Amino acid sequence: MSPPGWDTISYPKNPYDTAYYHPRNPNDTTGGIGRGPMPLPPGIRDGEPVRDWGDSIPGVPELPNPRDNRIPPVNPYDSTRVVPNPVDSLSRIVADQLIVFFNSNDLKADMTSFAQQFKQHYPSNAYQIPYYNPNAGTMILGVPEQELIQVMNDLPNVIKGVDFKVTLNEIMQETFMPSDPGFRSSSYDEYYKLIQAYQAWDVTKGSANVKVAIVDSYFDLTNPEIGERYVDPIHIPSKTRNVLPPMAPPRSPEELGVYCHGSHVAGLAIGGQNNGMGCSGIAPGCSWIPIALGDQMNSFNVIEGIMYAIYRGADVVNVSLGRNFHPYSNSDPDAIYLPIDDQIDYAEMANKRGEDLWEYVYKVANDHKCVIVTAAGNDDFLSGMDPMKRCKNIVKVEAVDGKGIKANFSNFGIVEEAKLNYSTVAAPGVKMWSATPRACIPFWKAIEPQTGLKSSLPVTMLGKV
Repeated sequence: MSPPGWDTISYPKNPYDTAYYHPRNPNDTTGGIGRGPMPLPPGIRDGEPVRDWGDSIPGVPELPNPRDNRIPPVNPYDSTRVVPNPVDSLSRIVADQLIVFFNSNDLKADMTSFAQQFKQHYPSNAYQIPYYNPNAGTMILGVPEQELIQVMNDLPNVIKGVDFKVTLNEIMQETFMPSDPGFRSSSYDEYYKLIQAYQAWDVTKGSANVKVAIVDSYFDLTNPEIGERYVDPIHIPSKTRNVLPPMAPPRSPEELGVYCHGSHVAGLAIGGQNNGMGCSGIAPGCSWIPIALGDQMNSFNVIEGIMYAIYRGADVVNVSLGRNFHPYSNSDPDAIYLPIDDQIDYAEMANKRGEDLWEYVYKVANDHKCVIVTAAGNDDFLSGMDPMKRCKNIVKVEAVDGKGIKANFSNFGIVEEAKLNYSTVAAPGVKMWSATPRACIPFWKAIEPQTGLKSSLPVTMLGKV
């Protein structure tokens, strides 16, 4: 039974439903509308484990055994576990979790020492380490909700001899002439002209030895626009190769967005060219790494995804995700308005612990010659309110329309009177044509922009090498 009001919605089609493709001849499985679904390797379809991501440390009773060492799932709509941030009330967090990131040349030794000291100081069963990953240098701590802030503040003082960062686990959200038919529409063609894509393609369309990692929700690898040139796919919460959207139809507009968002972003960045369908990614010659979070979009999983990309040799990592500021938003007339002076104060003084953690993540990326690209966000806020977007060593992308004018929903980075600048570039981000089914298009208007166009700018330059 569909939820009320959803019986008229056109859901994205099940890629394995052969009735959908209506073959008319042996070479056309799409009913004459383009190429058919891409074949999937068995490992993608069957959820083959990624065995070399998520090592264990045997013989340490304070850590979970390998069979139980899994990222705990969190329902982002569960109000008993996902609560307003008690520090600032501007975001939502997992009520009983802290995340730890280690800066170490010997991760296993330091994670062992941390675990032993943690349980020595907090011996109660209410304090747990449900998950750790010595490949990424990440750990989740289970802490009673009423003690969360106190433990976060105390840990740097009680854990000795280990260099680490600890912070809250925040809930995140999506921050939304070739032969391809999209180029026949002037409204889409103008985006490519605006960023001088045609001139760039005269130099390079990217190369297979340049890897673009995309950390997002799901990826429909049966879609011909994005179902080629991918390597090392992973679904972070399950550590399997299955990055596909769920088979069941979405139950709400929010779930529909989660299903489609990753494929949409991938199409903008690396979507196929000269294939007779859709439009084109900006770097259609590059290989790419699909890194799926599913509906488990929180800061811990995003960090794990970024670290996976770095250690898989990504040259560019696109993260079109960001802090969820609900119920605050200056782009939503039904949300709570936040004056610019309050935004400036928050960006300059608040959540320094989260800022420090993200700075270290980006330092690891920089040390591996990896460029991080992130969307500014969709709340018409100062982007520096998100501690993930304060670092100067990443590319932060605001959204503009086809004329180069700031989108009314886009976050912004420059406040001249306060001498603040959290911006790097701007790129088209309004009503973008991409790889996702037309059933998704109405919802994209609510979650744009995505950074796919500008995330490929470093890629095109790398492709010249």
